[in-house]
Amino acid sequence: MKNCKARLSISIILLCILFCFSNTYAQKSAFKISGTALDSTQAPIVGATVLLLHAKDSVMEHYAITDVDGYFELKTKEAGAYTIQLSFIGYGTFKRAMNLEDETNIELGNVILSPDQQLLDGVTITDSFIPIVMNGDTVEYLADAFKTAPRAVVEDLLRQLPGVDVEEDGTIKVAGEKVDKVLVDGREFFGQDPKVATQNLPANIVEKVQVFDKASETAAFTGIDDGQEKKAINLKLKKDKNSGFFGSVAGEYGTDNHYEGTVVGNYFDDKSRASGILFGNDLSSTFYTADDRLSEVGRLEDEVLEEELNLGNQLNASTGNGLSTEVMGNINYSYRFSPKTDVDVRFGGSYSNVNKQSQSLIQNSSTTAPFTTNSLFSQNLLASNYGGGFKLSHELASNKELDLEGELGTNKFNNKQYNTANSEIFEQLTNTVTSNDNHIRTKAPSWKGKLSYRQRMEKKGRFLTVDLLNNSGLNNENAQLNNTQAAYLSEDLLEQTETIQQQDDALKHVDSKAIVTYSEPIGKAKYLGITASQRYVHTKRGKDFMDFDKDLDDYILNTDLSTDTQRDLAQSTLSTAFKVSKENRDITTKIAYQYNHLNHQFANSATHQLQQYHYALPFFSIKQQLTDSKSLNLKYDTRTRLPRLTEIQPVIDNTDPLNVSEGNPDLRPEYMHQFNTHLTSVNQFNRRFFTSGIHASYTDQAIVQDIRVLPSLSRYSKPVNFGERWHVGGFYILHQDVSIKDTWFKLGWEGNVLYQQSPLLLNEVASHTHLGHFSNKWKFSNTGKKTKIRVSLNYQLDVDLLRYENNKELNTNLLNHHITSSFKYEITDTWFFKTNYSLRYNLAQGKPFHFVDAYLGKTFYKDLFTASITVDNLLNNTESVRQSGSSIQVQETRVNRLGRVIMLGLSYDIKAFKK
Repeated sequence: MKNCKARLSISIILLCILFCFSNTYAQKSAFKISGTALDSTQAPIVGATVLLLHAKDSVMEHYAITDVDGYFELKTKEAGAYTIQLSFIGYGTFKRAMNLEDETNIELGNVILSPDQQLLDGVTITDSFIPIVMNGDTVEYLADAFKTAPRAVVEDLLRQLPGVDVEEDGTIKVAGEKVDKVLVDGREFFGQDPKVATQNLPANIVEKVQVFDKASETAAFTGIDDGQEKKAINLKLKKDKNSGFFGSVAGEYGTDNHYEGTVVGNYFDDKSRASGILFGNDLSSTFYTADDRLSEVGRLEDEVLEEELNLGNQLNASTGNGLSTEVMGNINYSYRFSPKTDVDVRFGGSYSNVNKQSQSLIQNSSTTAPFTTNSLFSQNLLASNYGGGFKLSHELASNKELDLEGELGTNKFNNKQYNTANSEIFEQLTNTVTSNDNHIRTKAPSWKGKLSYRQRMEKKGRFLTVDLLNNSGLNNENAQLNNTQAAYLSEDLLEQTETIQQQDDALKHVDSKAIVTYSEPIGKAKYLGITASQRYVHTKRGKDFMDFDKDLDDYILNTDLSTDTQRDLAQSTLSTAFKVSKENRDITTKIAYQYNHLNHQFANSATHQLQQYHYALPFFSIKQQLTDSKSLNLKYDTRTRLPRLTEIQPVIDNTDPLNVSEGNPDLRPEYMHQFNTHLTSVNQFNRRFFTSGIHASYTDQAIVQDIRVLPSLSRYSKPVNFGERWHVGGFYILHQDVSIKDTWFKLGWEGNVLYQQSPLLLNEVASHTHLGHFSNKWKFSNTGKKTKIRVSLNYQLDVDLLRYENNKELNTNLLNHHITSSFKYEITDTWFFKTNYSLRYNLAQGKPFHFVDAYLGKTFYKDLFTASITVDNLLNNTESVRQSGSSIQVQETRVNRLGRVIMLGLSYDIKAFKK
């Protein structure tokens, strides 16, 4: 821990020195340029933007804002050719070329700006070259201000933008929040996965990158915040690049017959847009995660299951998904029949074959003596999903809109698992050996539909919206279980059980909802909104347990375990919202009344269980634009989480004999309070992005697991309402770009801190678990239009402190180091080399894990073709390590991964834009 603090202190000092150096560099001046901006009446122009740009590439050297007298000064220490540019809203732009050599103090005198500004000194008037503009919640980046390498894609451009992060798997984050959608010219173009756009769209066709909080369609229409915003990016294309075709065909083949191939095609014009992708490989790389697949076809229940303590995101030391083969295809098409009618359709699917082996060491909590479990696990998973959807948007009249959406899809899984586990209490010489051989088949079709009607009334600010939604699905699962468990004292067998069982599980889910919202202006910049909604959820589950009878050589229905459960929810909500909208501030307050009527029916119970719950759900938000470059957002929200059907169904699930669970019909909903606030500041000219915030939550009647550790060292759990769960945390992100000659250096410093307390009920003893998490990341990269060598370096330090009140033996301190770097070298105009390096090291493991990839490419025939040689996992590291924690255990898992692969590749790029 002392080493950790020392490294942290040194890193902070170095970062401060670097920033001081950059500021010192910016302030040392050998040349000064001054003048006064006036309008045609000789009145001073206050707040005009003055830029000093390098003549050769328009990169900004310095900037100034005119004061109350219209006066400005620009400073630089470098001689050379420059362009000075003055601009102000509503006026023309003044530009003049100048060469700074001997004269160090240049007086421009009065600079006249007028709406009809003429050419001066033969210099053409153009728009202002401002890299970053902040407009409310939207941050807009001028793409040409951020230089990227030839053949760069949008993902490479995003890596250069202050405040934007692109993680190793392609996930995009802005100010720490995940980006859910990427739009092109304001329209959905690439379907559900933002990575398809960012990893295939050429960077040089983008004019602006706009980052904003995308409101729900109803909130965007009425202007009243409903708290359902998601981060989104809009790519505004250049006027000469927004019509045409682009795509690529690429293939690689290598050692041990490994392969990868990709075909991407995109076409767009004024009326239609089409995109398609076909991707396949056996390199254990994928476009989709399991969550992506589920989000495409819809989850069976939309209530999010909150774990009582989930540290997976904080404690990951590495990730590994075994060896896999993947094939994926996706087609999207949109057509504008008229200015009033748009149609979007999409279809896609994927297939995966995963083979995984892992070894886990688990430290388990107990009220008597903690024990360890060593587990060996192997899995063969065949997964496929396919589905399609459409959206029809039609303008019935100038003030009326109608949207119709539909989606249909299915998931299929064929999952074969085998694992053995040995649990031991050393002091008592007690151990349990478990063998588990399971085969689970799942088929889960689902469908969604939405009809929306929106109308603006004659009176400004008066709106009416109606939404009808349906989300339905089936989940059919068949499991074949073969489990054996033997308990020993020293070497003497105490007890042995064997389970041979078939489980047939059928789940049906129908979720329908109607929402009506009416908005009425009640004064200047004041609005009143009323929303009424009615929701009906029908969920039915039938699960049959069939035990194998050796005497009869057949399966017999286990009536004690088998059951049918049905839940019907009628949920009525009425809310009133009040919004005050001023020039720089939006304030929304809302109070909702929610009534839940639950009817549970159990096949093994003669009575119905009726439950009624009434809740008041307050909501409050402030969006304050402090200055042109600073904003402050604050939001307080409340919500409920109803127990899921699997949590209330009195059915024992023994799929994993080490972790047997049962539902609880008496569960009550959770009631959650959430608070978030964040400040964002953007320096429009020095390319600095800063944001920081505080987040907190409190959950009453938390649903937690009542866990019993049995004498066999297996666990039995049942969900109960117990205690309160809460957390408080904060974060900060600072990105600063520094220019030295023709090269830009991007510096980043990010951190977050979290304290979380969760209730724990173990063997009828109540206690709490406490998590303290601290993370810091330092980032460095360089870029430039003529930069031949591009380097990026990221270092992340994670410190996690996990504390158990009753099992202090399990108290765990984790210190994780993660270093990633990349090196790209343009050897010539046609030859280029790049390599990526990753190091993960945890002090508890005592072993660093290094991963190195290398790539050498050669372009030819007008840069349309690229030949390459790639070496993946150069050091042939065939294992990765993942650490995770929960309320009762800390686990370290080692997973197999693909070793060294050498690949030869060829790709062809197609770019045909209409002039």
